[in-house]
Amino acid sequence: MMFLKCDDGHRQYVIEQEHLVLSLTSHSSSWRKIEISGDAYSYLEGGICINSAIYYGVGHTKIARFNIRSEKIMFIQAPEDYNAISCYSTLTNYKGKLACVSYDSYCESKLRVWILHDVEKEE
Repeated sequence: MMFLKCDDGHRQYVIEQEHLVLSLTSHSSSWRKIEISGDAYSYLEGGICINSAIYYGVGHTKIARFNIRSEKIMFIQAPEDYNAISCYSTLTNYKGKLACVSYDSYCESKLRVWILHDVEKEE
């Protein structure tokens, strides 16, 4: 969640970002604030859940991984020359692994597939 904050003493406006998790149970629901390390980001693309983790695009070459059990977020860097998140790409589950299928129509008409084999090593 992003919001605009005004510092009246200095007449400055600051955009702040908070990250919240909604927990749903059969009896109640609650919002909790979680801490994120690293730079702020903007949500860009729909997500997918694989093995208790939600993956979603947050930049053209960056993907966020939210671990549902630990409620921790890590960022995965796609290869530099690969536009992993765009209007011509989609995140998908390939044999239990995160994959991104992308169609590059600018230079050459080709379909590219990037598969994340090891989350910890980002390979």
